[in-house]
Amino acid sequence: MIYLSGLLFYMNYRRSYFIIRKLENETMSKYLSTKAQPTQLAADLYIPGNVLFAINRALCTTNGSAQHLIVGEPIRRPPPTGTYHEGVGSDASFLELEAFAQQNTTHVLVADSGHGCIRGVDRTSNASYHVAGVCRKIKWAGIEKDGPVQTARFSYIDSMAYHENIIYVVEQLKSRIRKVNLISGLVSTILEKIDFKQFDLPKSIFVHPAREIAYVATFSGIHQLNMTSNKIFQLNRGSRGYRDGLLANSSWSGPSCFAHIPSHDTFLIVDQFNGKIRTLDLNQMSVCTWCFNDHKEQKCSLEKPPRSVAVVACTAYFSMGYSIMKLKLPTLTCGQNNSSTPISASIRNSSSCQESDSQSNNDEPVSYSRWLVLCFP
Repeated sequence: MIYLSGLLFYMNYRRSYFIIRKLENETMSKYLSTKAQPTQLAADLYIPGNVLFAINRALCTTNGSAQHLIVGEPIRRPPPTGTYHEGVGSDASFLELEAFAQQNTTHVLVADSGHGCIRGVDRTSNASYHVAGVCRKIKWAGIEKDGPVQTARFSYIDSMAYHENIIYVVEQLKSRIRKVNLISGLVSTILEKIDFKQFDLPKSIFVHPAREIAYVATFSGIHQLNMTSNKIFQLNRGSRGYRDGLLANSSWSGPSCFAHIPSHDTFLIVDQFNGKIRTLDLNQMSVCTWCFNDHKEQKCSLEKPPRSVAVVACTAYFSMGYSIMKLKLPTLTCGQNNSSTPISASIRNSSSCQESDSQSNNDEPVSYSRWLVLCFP
C-alpha cells in the first residue's frame, strides 16, 4: 500500500490488477439533523435524489436542507390512547412506524409496528390507507394469526420488502417470516425458527430484483430465501464473530440492514455488534469491511453503528443518532492488462479486505484476499 497526496495504491499480486482509491472523497459528514433517530432510509422513488425515511410515527423525505412530512407525526410525544386513524398528512395516526417498502414510484407500504399492521401511503395525495392486519395496539404474545388481510394479526414488524404483489414481513422476536399476497388477499407464515434452528432473530430482508431470491439478515449471519419453494439456507458459517473473506467462511454478529448497489451487485450491510460497515459482493460472494475517513483519520469501526443505511446515486446515507450522515462512495480505478475502467460506488476491493489481519479467531485465512502491502513514509 502506498500513500501519496491523498491517494492509496493497492496491489493484489494474485489477481494482477491495481486499485487507486481517493480518500479525500470518503469523509462522513452530516446530511440532516432530526428530532429522533430514523429507523429506515431509502432512495426516494417519487422524488429522485431525495432520501425517504421513517422516524417515530411518520414518513418523511429530505433533500438535505429540510425535513418534509409525508404522513404521520415525527415528534416523539405520548400518543392518544389506542389511536389509529387513516388520513392525509399529519391527520393520519401511526404508532411506531418501523419500516417501509416502496411498491412503486407513487405508493409506499409502511409497517405500523406499534399497531401491528401494514398500511399504505399514496404519495400523490399523502393519504394513508389500510393494507393488511388488524390495526390495534399490539401485545407481545399469542396474537399472531394468518388468514384474510382484514382479520390477520401481526406481532411487531421489524422489516419488510415488496416484490410482484407480495409483501415479505419479518417479525424478529418471533424469528418468523410471513407474506401478504395482495392478489389473493391472504396472509401466511412461510418460515419460523422451528423449521430451521439456525434461523435466529431475523432483522432485515431484501428481495433481489434480478435474482428472484431474498436475502435475510439474522443474528448470526446472512441467509438466502428461495421465494418459490420458501426454502432457506445460511450463506456463511453459523458461528458468531468477525471474519472477512469468502462469504461461506465469513462471521457476523448482528447484521441489521441492507443497502444494494445495483451497478456492482453489492450490499452495504451494518454489522451491528461488531460495529462495522461491511460489503457483500454477490458476484464474487466475498465480504469486506469498509473503512472511511473521519477528520483525516481512517476508521474501520464505529462506537455507535448506524440504525439504517441507504444508497442514493453515488452516496451512502446512514441513520446515526438524531442525524442522517452521508458518505460519498469511493471512486475506484481498476486496471488489468494495461487497461483501466472507472468504477463508481464499488467498495469490494478496499484495503480492509486483508483477511489475515481482521480475524477474531484462529482459523486459517482465505488465500484469495491476501494483499501485498508496501508502506512509504
